[in-house]
Amino acid sequence: MSKRRGSQRYGSGARGGRPGGGARPDSGGRAQPGSRPGRRPPAPPRWRPSGTVLSVVGLVVLVLVVILYLDYGIPAAPPSPYLTHVVGRPTGQTVAGIKCDNPPTLAYHHHAHLAIFAAGKPVIVPAGIGIPGPVGISSPNSRSIDVPGGRCLYWLHTHTADGLIHIETPVNKTFTLGQFFAIWHEPLTRHRVATATGSVTVYLNGRPYSGNPGAIRLLEHTRIQIDVGQPVVPFRSYAFPPGT
Repeated sequence: MSKRRGSQRYGSGARGGRPGGGARPDSGGRAQPGSRPGRRPPAPPRWRPSGTVLSVVGLVVLVLVVILYLDYGIPAAPPSPYLTHVVGRPTGQTVAGIKCDNPPTLAYHHHAHLAIFAAGKPVIVPAGIGIPGPVGISSPNSRSIDVPGGRCLYWLHTHTADGLIHIETPVNKTFTLGQFFAIWHEPLTRHRVATATGSVTVYLNGRPYSGNPGAIRLLEHTRIQIDVGQPVVPFRSYAFPPGT
């Protein structure tokens, strides 16, 4: 009897099976529910952002970009090609003796027109010349796009991409094509006009002009055509819109 009681005590001790006399899992006994002997428990799943979270983050970034654009004039990608050549131009400082007013005080308002051809193909005179950003556009798919907005208006500027130059000034003064190119921040010489290079042929109101193109005066309804290189496009008249 004593041996049987000793055997029971041995089986229930620390070196034996489980408390209460049950067998250990590794000794042929039944394992605890939900456990696998000899394996680590599975790692918890990693968190991945859902589509909704990504959409919200993208919207926040877009809002911040818009705020920076409106507050600090950070230029957005311009719609090519109508605003391509005006980003990064003068931002409000006086250029060639011409101020940028906000709001502009208008005593005189008239218009001139400029057409440029390079190797027989038209060169776009972009909208937004003389309108420091940020600017907006009304019709990005049209050649004549309206450009509202801007911090101020130079006395010489363009609202559309059709070559129509607005001369809006508080002083009675005659301005030149050279001053317009200075505001555009593009060169104007006998061998280079904006991004085009080559021999330059100039028409002024339908007649050949042999003088310095930068000295051409921007009087009311002045029509200027500049051809760079060959072939030279014959003068094409321009009809000013009603009311201009």
